[in-house]
Amino acid sequence: MSVYIIADLHLSPDTKELNQSFFNFCHNLVEGDVLYILGDFFDYFVEPDPNNSLHPLLKQHFLALKNRGIKVWFMHGNRDFLLTKKMASYFEFNLAKDNEVIISAGRRILLMHGDELCTAHKSYTLFRFISRCRLLQMLFFICTSYNYRHHIARNMRQNSRRNFERHNCVREQINEAEARRRLKKANCDILIHGHTHHVSVLHRTDPKFSIYDTGDSVSAIKTCLKELQLDDKIYKPKDVLSRISMAKNNLVTAAAYKRNTNAIQKDTLAKKPRICDVYELYSHKCKQSGVMDFDDILLNMNILLRDNPAALETIAGRFKYIMVDEYQDTNTAQFELIRLLAGK
Repeated sequence: MSVYIIADLHLSPDTKELNQSFFNFCHNLVEGDVLYILGDFFDYFVEPDPNNSLHPLLKQHFLALKNRGIKVWFMHGNRDFLLTKKMASYFEFNLAKDNEVIISAGRRILLMHGDELCTAHKSYTLFRFISRCRLLQMLFFICTSYNYRHHIARNMRQNSRRNFERHNCVREQINEAEARRRLKKANCDILIHGHTHHVSVLHRTDPKFSIYDTGDSVSAIKTCLKELQLDDKIYKPKDVLSRISMAKNNLVTAAAYKRNTNAIQKDTLAKKPRICDVYELYSHKCKQSGVMDFDDILLNMNILLRDNPAALETIAGRFKYIMVDEYQDTNTAQFELIRLLAGK
């Protein structure tokens, strides 16, 4: 039996590639596995929606998991806190408590979405307190129409996106003292949460950084296109991001991409000769904001291990064996990372 923990997928009918990746992940789970979803599974959620093409598909896949003996637990996030026990039964999963304790490999682990740890954001903390009141939620459904409820949710999501684009990163950090207090109260020594996209490990002094998901990266690319005065009908943000992602997966940095005549020639033939400039600006903005996307994590780890023998020795020394699932699907960055670690 394996325990899987995911959070902050932000699924919607528009995230087709990400949706399919999640469905593929579900297909690979086996009988006895347990999946915990720590909130913000949906881009936004009000209720099971007959006009949302994704909801029936999710129901179908969760039902398949249930029939295969795989238990799924869902925890509320700040985008899907309105999901009730009845709605959970529609999707064929179980509701977890806001602070759930599990035991895995003999360790007590505290699971939470993580927004309750962002205490510096006072206005959100107040909103969270009010919006989680079950009585107020019931009144919200009674006193509003279907269309009005979804209008409110869409507006809140758009405001959130605009705020993100304005700051160009997710800035929230957890209150570490509060995190330690909750760990002690739950008698746990490990805390796993989502929400912040901000990587850190308690009791360490490692530099912290935030992680862009696909939606965050697309928004940042749009900002770059505006600054470079490029037409987003020609330089479609998702296509540009895909091209940049391909370069990173082949271990090509922004500087190397700009010097790569073959890449520039391909972009020119595709009538997008300035992708190299977008890549350069996007990388600069990420570094300036203390942000990495998922491709950056692989790229930068490869560079770290390649150029720092001491770091490679230390990290590779932690592993006696390395098992690679779905090895045939590894890209260049993943393969090189495995090769470096296994080579020691």
